Amino acid sequence: MSDRLHAVNQDLQILGDAYRLGQIQRDEYRARRRHVLAALRSGGDADTTRKSLPMAQSGPRRTAPLPTTAAATKPAAPPVARKYWLLFGIGVLGLAAVLAWLLKAPEDAPPSAVAPVAARTPLADLEAAASELTARDDWQAATVQAWLIRWQQAEPALRRQALSRPALQHLRDQAAYNLSVRKALATPDSEGDPDGNGTESLERLLRALESAS
Repeated sequence: MSDRLHAVNQDLQILGDAYRLGQIQRDEYRARRRHVLAALRSGGDADTTRKSLPMAQSGPRRTAPLPTTAAATKPAAPPVARKYWLLFGIGVLGLAAVLAWLLKAPEDAPPSAVAPVAARTPLADLEAAASELTARDDWQAATVQAWLIRWQQAEPALRRQALSRPALQHLRDQAAYNLSVRKALATPDSEGDPDGNGTESLERLLRALESAS
């Protein structure tokens, strides 16, 4: 009797282990358990239950590993909406910084960069015309006469003021030098045409400058 009870207990333990490990379903576990208990009450052999579960007869008990899922091992990812809102906030802050820099840039610019260009005065125009005639070194009658017309159109006070400028002084010196050179190179044939070699136009230029002083 004790051997049979020991065998039944072993069969029940094997069934319990198989059920806990998920090797059999609940209905099958209950049916086999009833079969083992019925065999004990009737005095029959309950070894058929033990023979149908060879994987749990011998050796130490093995516990099934706990099921692992991707959700249990992988950290929870932040919601997608939170990522989009974070990126949107960073973009807004960057745009605001750029706009602030663009609005502040003109205030930081040096005054010389935004100062309007001063208009040229009549005196500056006369100086520029004198410097241009001297640089061209063209003492032909037509060129000198064109400059004289411009000179005589200026106000007397402006002409007197212009004579003290280096550009007008240089013009007078160059005109006097060229007049002396042309007179020295004059030939008897040119005496009937005093302006053939440009001497008369240079003399008019020098007289106009002298009369304005």
